[in-house]
Amino acid sequence: MNFEQRPAQNLEKIKNRQYETESGNKSFSVNTKLENADNDDPINTQAQAIRQFIKEQGITELTLFGHSQGGDKAIDLITMLQADVELKINGLVLMDSTGLYEQDKNEFAKSFVTDAAMSTPKTVMGQLWQANYSKKQRLDMLKRGTRTLIDVLTGVIRDILKYKTDYPTKLNKEVIDMANVNSNLAAIKVPVIIMSGDKDPISNPAKIVPPEEEARIVGEIEKDLENENFVDPRERYLQENLLPNSPYVRMIIGKKMGHHILPYFRPESVAKVGLYALERYHRKNNKV
Repeated sequence: MNFEQRPAQNLEKIKNRQYETESGNKSFSVNTKLENADNDDPINTQAQAIRQFIKEQGITELTLFGHSQGGDKAIDLITMLQADVELKINGLVLMDSTGLYEQDKNEFAKSFVTDAAMSTPKTVMGQLWQANYSKKQRLDMLKRGTRTLIDVLTGVIRDILKYKTDYPTKLNKEVIDMANVNSNLAAIKVPVIIMSGDKDPISNPAKIVPPEEEARIVGEIEKDLENENFVDPRERYLQENLLPNSPYVRMIIGKKMGHHILPYFRPESVAKVGLYALERYHRKNNKV
């Protein structure tokens, strides 16, 4: 069966214990596999597969996390699900997500390889031995990093062997798609938490919210700093320019090990911060 005929057949469904522990609810990591290299809209097509998976699982309430290209898929998926009256969506957490600003595809690919192969290992090793981690924490992080590297390399090799001469076409289309701004951002109507590492070249906070725009907004609202309705300048920019229909946007910039694959090394922290930010919004909203 190809992807379009039976999309849910091409999903890898993994119970995600870190997110399940933090949320107290059932949690899945879902990875889509696109069979057709000629697909015109691979991210949207894979989002459709995840939608079918959610329906098959009988899920009626969810919080959606998306990392990197998964963030792009999550943006598309939210726009498909938010109109479903039988489904309650608590919010969307975009972790080092692509699709938030326009990028040159060649620079995008180069930055990803450099960050994953050089910058991230260097920072992780430095943090492991300089920070106040226990022996068990160091070992756990090393295991996660090694497992992530093996998974990435295995996936690339598997795809090369599977698609053969079609592999460059498939890869090029996915890179182009990830380097573009996701056209569904403005349609999102649920709370959104954006989490990006300060050293992430793929989801660069300074590109998501340009510093000059942040400074301009700060200048406009300085007199309102003590106002209880004060809105963070980054969040104001995001709501005005990227997510105008979202009721709440929060941007969190990670500084410790702030590279693109941070969620693989510190899943508990990422899950806790994302869920807490959404919980605060809902708690405040329910009081009004």
